[in-house]
Amino acid sequence: MQIAATKRTTPVVLAVSFILAFLTAVLLTLSHASAATLNKAFVRFDRMKISTATTGTVCASPTTVASTEGKVVVTFPAGYTVNTTAGNWTTNTTNLNWPTFAGSTTAAWPTIASPTISGQTVTWTSGDLTSATTIYCFNWTNTAAVSVSSSAAPSLSGTIATQTSGAVAIDSASYSTASISDDQIQVSASVPQTFSFALSANTDTLTALSTSGVASSTTA
Repeated sequence: MQIAATKRTTPVVLAVSFILAFLTAVLLTLSHASAATLNKAFVRFDRMKISTATTGTVCASPTTVASTEGKVVVTFPAGYTVNTTAGNWTTNTTNLNWPTFAGSTTAAWPTIASPTISGQTVTWTSGDLTSATTIYCFNWTNTAAVSVSSSAAPSLSGTIATQTSGAVAIDSASYSTASISDDQIQVSASVPQTFSFALSANTDTLTALSTSGVASSTTA
């Protein structure tokens, strides 16, 4: 009786083992799934001075054009102060010297709006990015949105990612920036209201010009 009972349960054990192996394979496959890398991606800060509020620009070019984007997610570097009030993250799609690359065009990011903020991450709703040869850009226009970190650092990183409207990952990439002690050059001068000068002539002759040296006037 004991031997017969063992034989009757063997097919059940094999079936359970097969199901477990199948589920394990599926779970491993899902756990290794990841978003593709964006063709191009960067965040440009209009100010890089430490502890300074700044506006900026986000640009990206998709890889997975077959998917329909519904969100763009930007994570700012550690140490940057990210305002959690959505109203401070106003945006526009005005071209402010957006980048150009050979073989690519630059266009306004479609339907960028309605941000949500969590920690260092800002998520905007997005329209569909339909071309892998187009760099899509938008600007955040309120300096209250984010401030540069309080200490200078030569290499800081964040991420840009696109998602479906249901928050399923599509493409992503890292970007790099830096914070510096001062990002402006100040020049001061005093010019009198009136001054005069005289030229001995209004023509001059230089020797042959060359990239390897300075050419001097032959007549002083």
